[in-house]
Amino acid sequence: MSHPVWIVVANGSDARAFERRGAHEPLIELHHWEHPQTRMHASELSRDHPGPGHSGRGGLTPRIEQRHKARQQLAHTLSQWLQARLAQQNQGRVVLFSSNPFLGELMAELPEAVHTHVCESHPTDLTALPFQVLDERLRQVYRL
Repeated sequence: MSHPVWIVVANGSDARAFERRGAHEPLIELHHWEHPQTRMHASELSRDHPGPGHSGRGGLTPRIEQRHKARQQLAHTLSQWLQARLAQQNQGRVVLFSSNPFLGELMAELPEAVHTHVCESHPTDLTALPFQVLDERLRQVYRL
């Protein structure tokens, strides 16, 4: 039995985790996380601050902090999920696909025990691809 490859596709507000056990094995979606807070418009993020408030530089600080915290929360959630997977089976590889700003946040959140299993990371956002298209791209372009 071959060791699994866990593939995480994320962009800061949406993430999906997949597993493939071999080159000719099917891609299996294991989990889907959505954090719509990071996609909210400024007016939705600041409902508790009605009107044109001035907090920090130009009143942008609370909105930016809320989005950043939501992205950090998603990175932390993905990190914990990967830790749990590796705790169940200490052999396997992790491949990350993420939009460039979020990829750094995710990598920073991963503990050393997970870092040692990350064999590839790609600064590309594949979250919008339908499952079949994603599966084909992972096989043909990335040999996963």
